[in-house]
Amino acid sequence: KEGWSAEMISKEMGKIRSCIHTTFLVSDIDYIARAGFISYRSAHLLKGMMVHPVVRIFDGRIVPSRSLMGTRDYVRKLFIKRSLFSIPEIDLSKVFVIYAGIELSELEQIKADIRSLMGFEQIICVEACPKIAISCGSGTFGISYMTKF
Repeated sequence: KEGWSAEMISKEMGKIRSCIHTTFLVSDIDYIARAGFISYRSAHLLKGMMVHPVVRIFDGRIVPSRSLMGTRDYVRKLFIKRSLFSIPEIDLSKVFVIYAGIELSELEQIKADIRSLMGFEQIICVEACPKIAISCGSGTFGISYMTKF
């Protein structure tokens, strides 16, 4: 804003940054092993158990958050539900779906799942940045939204 000092802008950006929540459902657990979060042996075992890791962005870094078990469709719906209902007072003006290597039909299903749970004014789909695509792999998608501040 006009007349703000650099310190005031930085402080305001820090407040906004703390209100942004971003989580990703990783499609292929091998990417989590390559990133060094788990061993390859564990990844092989967990893949057989249909475990899908969830990571979040915290302080600019990708951090393991939790794991979900089940088929891709089941886990997708569960991930969306848990992501949207885990934080109170979501700003319903917009939500971002961030994806890497997802088919258009699955992207439309993700949007439909979000619409069925929350009344966002806008659902904006954007391709993931290279860091997310390389770290989490093809088939990964995430949800990013702000809380009220």
